Amino acid sequence: MSNAINFDYFLNDVAPAIDGAQLDLLLVHIRNAAIKFCDQSWAWQVEGLPLNMVAQDATYDLVSPIPDAEITQIVRVVLDGKELTGSSWAKIQSSNNDAANKKGNPKSYWQANVSELRLFPIPEFATAQGLAYRMALRPSRISTGMDGEIAKRYFDAIADQAKSTLYKMPNKPWSDGAASVYHSNEYKRAVALAKVEVMRGLGRGVLRTVLY
Repeated sequence: MSNAINFDYFLNDVAPAIDGAQLDLLLVHIRNAAIKFCDQSWAWQVEGLPLNMVAQDATYDLVSPIPDAEITQIVRVVLDGKELTGSSWAKIQSSNNDAANKKGNPKSYWQANVSELRLFPIPEFATAQGLAYRMALRPSRISTGMDGEIAKRYFDAIADQAKSTLYKMPNKPWSDGAASVYHSNEYKRAVALAKVEVMRGLGRGVLRTVLY
């Protein structure tokens, strides 16, 4: 992550508001806020390296290309230049007889878990590096920082969430229920706006492989 920013980037905003809190505590809440924001907004996205699609194999394990970051969602899959439809196994089963054994040209994808991509129907052919995908990431629980562009663009949202959870702590010198609610509401508004930006972005352009 060549443009990473450490979580202490947020301290100049968070620390003065939470008078008396230890540095380690502040950084934990900042990291948790960044994780929550990325989980809820899908704002931090990267394209993975294209995969070889294997005939008769519908399951592909994905790995975050960035150390100390985790996949939170697969947001787009393209096969040989054609976008596949995101679905769920329940929906696929409800509209296809013998879905588990159906073979053909994949038209949709679903996730058994956040890092496992499954194609439907099971591919009958192979393609070299023809399977492209975009994933949304979040910092891991042991990370010390995150993508710098996301940290800067959504600085206020992450700081608001950190302050909200810190103010909500009971029986602390900085405890303040009203302030917690205020910053929580500010965070929710920021996440809603970020989601709109993300969805607009998903509607434009083509996938490109980005190396880190």
